[in-house]
Amino acid sequence: MSQASLELILDELRKFRGEIVDEFQSVRSEIQIVREKIKTEEQAKSLKEQIAEIAARQVEQEKRFSFQLHSQAASIEILHREQLALKTEIELLKSQR
Repeated sequence: MSQASLELILDELRKFRGEIVDEFQSVRSEIQIVREKIKTEEQAKSLKEQIAEIAARQVEQEKRFSFQLHSQAASIEILHREQLALKTEIELLKSQR
């Protein structure tokens, strides 16, 4: 049961990592678009608004990812403790034989 739980958490962490990579690629693409617009000398005001929107979105994503990462880290810590308790109990049972 403990091994299956660890595998489930590892799968979630892998998916989470994929989401982060995708989001950062998206942000990089948007930044590149903004840079290209600057080169073509579009209105500075709209560029500043777009940059502010991207920055706000990035901050929100960082908060969400940070929360998810800490939640998953806590879950892993709980599983490690449970696994240690099980191993300890097994060793005690072995020594009672």
